[in-house]
Amino acid sequence: MENGFLNRFEAPSRPYARDQPGALFYLDPPYLGMEDFYGKGLFPPSDHRALAGVLKRLKGRFILTMNDTKEARAIYAGFAVETAELAYSLAGGDQRKAVREIIVSGGGVQVPQKGGHSSTSS
Repeated sequence: MENGFLNRFEAPSRPYARDQPGALFYLDPPYLGMEDFYGKGLFPPSDHRALAGVLKRLKGRFILTMNDTKEARAIYAGFAVETAELAYSLAGGDQRKAVREIIVSGGGVQVPQKGGHSSTSS
C-alpha cells in the first residue's frame, strides 16, 4: 500500500482526521462480548454503536471484522455484511476451533464472497 498510515482508534464519536475520498480504513475493534479481554472499560459495548455512527459519515471506504452475533449484525445493519467461516488455532496448538465472523464494509469496497464473487457496499 502506497502512503499507508496506521492509527489507533481512540474516540468512537470523532470522525477520522485522515478521512477523505479514496481513503481505506481497516478496523478490528474488540469483539462484542469480549471487550474486557483487552482491559476493563477500554472499549465498552456502547462504543460499537458510536463507531457505526462514525462509519456512516465517512467520506472514505472501510472494512471492519467482527464476531458474528445478532447484536453485531444489528449494530452494523446499515452496511454490506458478509459471513466468513474461519478456524482458529488455540494458543498455537494443533486444535482448531471453527468460528463465524462478519466482514462489514462501506464506501464501495468489494468484499469477495465464498466462491470468489464480490459484493459492493455503499
